[in-house]
Parts: sequence; structure tokens; C-alpha cells
Amino acid sequence: MLELAARLRRLTPPALAAGLRTLGCDPVKIADFFDLAEWLIEPETIAAATRTLTRPELGVLRAVAEASGTGTALFAEVCKVLHVHGAGAEASTSAAEIRARLENTLLLFSHTDGENDDVYMHPRVRAYLQDGAQLPTLRELLAPPPPVLVSSDNVDRSILTRRAAHIAHASLTALAELLSALGTRPARGLSKGGLALPDARRLADTCGVDLDGLPALLARAANATLVAREGSFWLITPTGARWELMDLADKWADLATRWTARFPPGLPALLTRHQNKLSVARLRADAHWWLPLSGSQLDETLDTLLEEAESLGLTVGGEPLEFTQLVVAGDVTTATAALVEHFPEPVDRAYVQDDLTIIAPGPVSPALDVRLREVADAEGRGNAYSYRVTATSLSRGLSGGATVESIRQLFSEVSLTGIPQPLDYLIDEASRRFGVVRVIDATSEWSASLDPQATVDASVRTVIHAPHDLLQILVVDSSLTHLELTLGPPGHLLSRTDPEVVFTALSSARYPVVVANASGGVQRREHRRIARMPPPTATTQADPIDALLDRLATNRDSERTEEDWLARTLDAAAKTKSTLIVTVRLSDGSSEYLLAPASVSNGRLRARDARSDIERTLPLSAIIAVRPTTGQAQ
Repeated sequence: MLELAARLRRLTPPALAAGLRTLGCDPVKIADFFDLAEWLIEPETIAAATRTLTRPELGVLRAVAEASGTGTALFAEVCKVLHVHGAGAEASTSAAEIRARLENTLLLFSHTDGENDDVYMHPRVRAYLQDGAQLPTLRELLAPPPPVLVSSDNVDRSILTRRAAHIAHASLTALAELLSALGTRPARGLSKGGLALPDARRLADTCGVDLDGLPALLARAANATLVAREGSFWLITPTGARWELMDLADKWADLATRWTARFPPGLPALLTRHQNKLSVARLRADAHWWLPLSGSQLDETLDTLLEEAESLGLTVGGEPLEFTQLVVAGDVTTATAALVEHFPEPVDRAYVQDDLTIIAPGPVSPALDVRLREVADAEGRGNAYSYRVTATSLSRGLSGGATVESIRQLFSEVSLTGIPQPLDYLIDEASRRFGVVRVIDATSEWSASLDPQATVDASVRTVIHAPHDLLQILVVDSSLTHLELTLGPPGHLLSRTDPEVVFTALSSARYPVVVANASGGVQRREHRRIARMPPPTATTQADPIDALLDRLATNRDSERTEEDWLARTLDAAAKTKSTLIVTVRLSDGSSEYLLAPASVSNGRLRARDARSDIERTLPLSAIIAVRPTTGQAQ
């Protein structure tokens, strides 16, 4: 452990941080490098570090274990071991690249100077690789992938492709409905996981899925970062808002690309050798061959990936299709073209009817769907899409920034039969009623200018402006009693409730309400709530790994730290009954002793001299250096 602690101490902070994050270190119980070294050589830590290693990486580790009988080996010797066990001529180059990746796992350490290039592996790691991990032999680890039998057949798979397209289209539609529903009204999440039952039922009904199937749909959206949980609510993300505006081909390609990105590194390249004959059984076999120590954790990952593949149409009945191989190989563009040609053709025109409904004879293009939802309520999905225009939906569009002219232009562009007279009347009526009731922040300058007496009471937070007859209705409306509305200056009501709460209550009661800004004009409102996604580098709390690095680096170069390090080194040697070469400062120079430490206390070392077989007591201040003996297990 002495050598391992010393190697850890020589690592740069970025290299050490990368390794600790790779291993998922919990730094709470680690106070110094000795604690860290002890944690690294625990069997659970070694098993976790090797579980995600690929076959080539394990091969290099196994070669280091064979070459480093004493813990340290020249890298050239490691390359010789690889060649002896069947590695090709390029083994030295690939082994050097793999070594750089393995250093992030803290399973081995490199040291290069002008003369030597060596690697170090702790004996417990070496013992685990040779005896405890049940690894294949080194020759088996270095062997090429097993060959596959590629048979040719003339089976017509067009039916499966059409079925896959149907599944993919239905999945894209359900995801789009989920994002639209969450954008309009976020769903409350439970502390133990899942959604509150009322929201779950609402979303399941909107998306056209069973209540039991909703968690899987939400998980797929979350895995693709289309939705995210913010506090207690699930919201659409900026990525999800952009995804909504894509056409169906781009939506599917985006999800397929994200799907392949979650494969273990190197596995997609291995799967390409199946030449359009990939199966689930072959995928699982190749995955376990590529990651020999992954165990059940890999099965769980594959189960999730295959479940998502089924929803994307990449598999039908659990078996991949021909274009699935293209996705795995990275040719998503060709795969998308092969699939979406079986999608229903989107339409950009619809029938706008006298009963204020809009019926589209097919799937509406995503961009048009978003525009229609701004001024109409979606009602049905299937072979035909339907929307309904109401006074509330038009008011929502006007408060969102639309104008009467832009609304009429939208319906004129969409309608196959022009704008019917009832809809024209409704647009005019919504325009006249828009902004009749205005909610004003009582602290704004415009609110204060209404009447100096209106804001004398500091508890008043909201002012409502409306015609006198409508104010009388608001005061007696039983659904608004919780707002505690009171009469204020002529044409105004006062409330101690927050303006946002007042606006929501009036809007829910279907009053033509808007929020007024500081100048008294209508404040544009974004009716969709988007999750605030922090940038990747932003952190809301201190990183525990950074805190650990700060502890390790505190007073690193101070005299007291060096003395503590020396004391811990000698104490660890005493516990493990190790023999050390200790360099001691004398009046006429220095001398080396071969000592077996017995104890360290009061600033002194008590040890037995292995050469003269006598006990020595030395002050720690006189010890210049300590190093393990050659060939000693650390």
C-alpha cells in the first residue's frame, strides 16, 4: 500500500479527479492518500472498476499482471507478453492507447522519464485478475471476435418494415403529445417516483397509452433529454421544445442517434460484422463477449436499450430489422430514409368547419401542429387530426403575441374551404373581449398612478381593472372567494393574493384576463413552461470530489504534512510487517538502514534492523527518505 499511496500522491489533481469520478468514489470517509489507497484495493472497488472494461482493456491489464511480478514492470516487457500470447504487430501502439484509458480507472499507474517507461499494478489487483475475476486466459482475451455465419435468404421482410414504421410513427406521436401536454400543464412527480395519479391519467389519455405504459413513455422522453424533472414537476426541456418543431424524419433520426450513443463503447463496431443478420441473441452474446466482467448490469442496460428499440421500430417482436444494422453502424441517414418512406404523408391543409372544429385528413406536420395549438385545442389523433377553436384558445393566442391579422392569416392558409362565418365572428368577439380584465402588480408605477389611496395598504399585492358591471360579477363569483377581492378605486378591485395566482384563477374561470405591464399595456405571456436546464459546467452545490482534492492538497508542501506522510508510511509498514529501506541524516552525511518498523509514536520510529538484528529508535525529523525493498509486496 505504501507504493500505491505514493503513486497516488504524485498524480496531478486533474488525473486524480478523473479517476475518482470514473470509479464513483464516495470521498466522505477518505482523509488522506492512505485512506484512498485502502479504498482502491478493496475487492468491491476492484470489481466495480473492471466491470465496465472491454476485452482489449482487460487483455492489457492481464499482460501487466503477468509482466509485473513485483508490482512494477517496464512497458516494453508488457508489449512482449502481448506478442507472446498472440497480439499482432500493432499491439504496442494499441496497448499504449489502452494504457492511457486504464489510468483513469486507477488500476495501473505509469511513470516515464528519460530512460524508463514503467507501469505499476498493486498486488491485490494482480491477484484479482489472475485468480478472483474468472477471466479468460490472456490468449483468449487477445483473440479476434468469433466468426458469424451469414446465410442468405429470399424472405420478403417488407411487411415487418411496414409494421416497424407503424410502431415508430405511433411512438413519435405519443412523445409529441406528451411534450405538448407537459408544456401546457406540468405534471407533478411523487417523491418515491412516478407521477401523481390525476396527472398520470391526464397524460395517459392525452398520449393514447395505457396507464401502465406511461412510465416507459416518460422514461424514453427523459433518456432523450426531451423532458426533465424540476423540483416536484416534470417539464419539457429546451431540447424537447426544439424536437417538437422537427419533421418526423428528423425526430426519428434524433432518437435513433441518441439510442446508439448509449451503447457500451466499441460494441456497435463489433456488431457490424453480422452483415444485416443481427439478432437479439447475437447482440447479447457479442455484448457479453466484449465486456466479460459486466454480469447482470449489462443485461439491465441491454433490456432498456431493446425496449426503446421496440418503440422506435428498430425491432419487431424482439428481433432487429435490416435498417437496424445501419443505425448501429452509424448510418442513421440511410436507415431513416428506409423507414420513413412507410410513414403516412403529413398534410398542411384542413377543413375548418362551421362548428368551430378543424379536421385534418391525416397527420399534421409538426410545425403546423404547434401553430394550431397556439390558437386551438387539440381534440383527437388517429387517421385524422382534429382541433377546436374557442374564445379561451383565441385569447391564449392573443396573449401569447398573436394578432387578429395573424390568426386570420393562419386559418386562411390552412383551410381548404375558407374561414366560415361563425369562426370569423368568434375572432372578432375574442378581439373585443381581449384585455377587458387586467391583472396589475400593486407595486408597479402604473398601479400606483391609478389612485394614491389604492396602494396605501402594504398588504395589497394585486389590482384588477375591468368594467364596472364585470367587477360586480367578479366580487360575487364563488369560485374566486379565495382571492378575497375587495372594492378599490372606481373600476378596480384589490387583492392580497399574488398577481400570478389571481391571473390563474381568473383564467381558469374563463374570464378574458390579461396581465398588464408597468406601462399599463398587455404583457405577453409564454403559456408553455420550459425547464431551466443548467449548462453542463454549472453546479448548484460543491463537488465532493473537488472537496476531497482540496483536503489532499492542503499544506501539501509544508513541513508538518511531510512529517505526517512519513508517520503514516511507517505506521502502515508496521501494520503490514513490511521491511523498508530508510535513509537517515547523520552528522557526517547520511546512511541507509533496512528496517522493519514496529511502532511510531511521539515523533519517533521504533524498528528492528534486519541487517544487524538490533532494535533502533530514530527521530522522524532525522529520516530523509523511505522506500520499499525490491520485490516486496505492497
